[in-house]
Amino acid sequence: MFHHAMAARAMLERAWSAETAFQGIALTEDDVASRGQCGVSSLWLARYLNRQGLDVSFTEGRIHLLSGEGDEHVWVEVRGIADEPLVVDLTSDQYQSELGTSVHMGVYANDYETVGRYTPDQQLSPDNVPRRKLLARYAILEQNIARLPRRYRLV
Repeated sequence: MFHHAMAARAMLERAWSAETAFQGIALTEDDVASRGQCGVSSLWLARYLNRQGLDVSFTEGRIHLLSGEGDEHVWVEVRGIADEPLVVDLTSDQYQSELGTSVHMGVYANDYETVGRYTPDQQLSPDNVPRRKLLARYAILEQNIARLPRRYRLV
């Protein structure tokens, strides 16, 4: 699973742009590449893993950071490959954890030891995400992926 997540992150970094970032975020040169990309990235990964036959959810919720701050966030939950659901967050580096990981994968009970505590609010099927603005940004992401040289694409 971690291999899939790391490969997806490497590909998505090449496809992210200001147009795929969450609306309303003013990106700066100092921002990490993943800032504002959690929605489109999680939707892409959830759909990819779903096509691989895995039981996944596009999960909206909050991340409570070790610093005490909290933020709305999106990640993928994967069920059925471990005893507990796995949190897969392709954009965890935007929260600058002490471990410095770009991709986080863990279970809800242990996440607080790494990036922060993930608290799910809503879990959606990757094929039934009703967010028009997200879907518009996702379409741009898909176009950007299609333009990548074949060696960088997972699909």
